[in-house]
Amino acid sequence: MQTKPNQWINMTFEQLKQQLYKYTRDTIKSFARQETIPDYVQIGNEVSAGILWPDGNWSDWKKLGSLLRAASKGVRDATQQSKIVVHITHIDTWSTTKWLLDHIVFEENVDFDIIDQRLTGEEEFHNEIMSNYEQAINIWQDYRDDNELNCSYELGQLYKDIIEYYENEIHDQNMTEKNTTT
Repeated sequence: MQTKPNQWINMTFEQLKQQLYKYTRDTIKSFARQETIPDYVQIGNEVSAGILWPDGNWSDWKKLGSLLRAASKGVRDATQQSKIVVHITHIDTWSTTKWLLDHIVFEENVDFDIIDQRLTGEEEFHNEIMSNYEQAINIWQDYRDDNELNCSYELGQLYKDIIEYYENEIHDQNMTEKNTTT
């Protein structure tokens, strides 16, 4: 289960969707400003159960699809260079995998390039995934040797840029609300 950040808890669903879009777009733009555009951007992590609970719980496909589309649009509006990844996990049958991916791909029409499924090696249905979804580049994850996952970018500067942006935006929003009520 992936809960919302504390600052997002009291947002309406529409505000949450807009915030996810802006946060994703602005984060990728921060990478672009320092000339470190990522090759891949994963929207959500292990989305099999949903994202930003309780709003993005998989039991409400319309809301989950809306959130995934907002994140995807944030990436696309920031850069056309990054491939968008949807990561699913903890699924041990083809029928469950197909059910989940059919919702994401066909019913909710989420824009992404790559399906990343964490498999333990016991599953025998990766061929079905490869033959049913054009996004199915199967990335086998091995957390024992994550040397390839190490990135070289200035995380501190990225966080500083994001915080500064949102502090200014919140201040501007508060001033606008104050001016419209007086």
